[in-house]
Amino acid sequence: MTELRFSSSPRMTWLWAPDAETAARVRGYGRPARRAGAELPLVTNIDIGVTAYETCQSLAAAGFTFTWHESVHPLNRSGWPADLPGMPATDQGTPAS
Repeated sequence: MTELRFSSSPRMTWLWAPDAETAARVRGYGRPARRAGAELPLVTNIDIGVTAYETCQSLAAAGFTFTWHESVHPLNRSGWPADLPGMPATDQGTPAS
């Protein structure tokens, strides 16, 4: 099974592929992600909300697993993405004082 890294914001949900071949497969479920106008070659934008959820369910059915992208703060690792196949148990910790 291939692992995709997951990150999101109020305006987008991104899946980060480990290589170009996997990214090409995942692009069949979304569109290329862009940052500052430049396409990110290994990242697919799968929209937000129900669309993102259904896309992740389809990818899981196709054999993909998920983990949090390292940019996602531990306090933000909750909600429906935490239930995706392969996601580590949520350890939200406590904020630094």
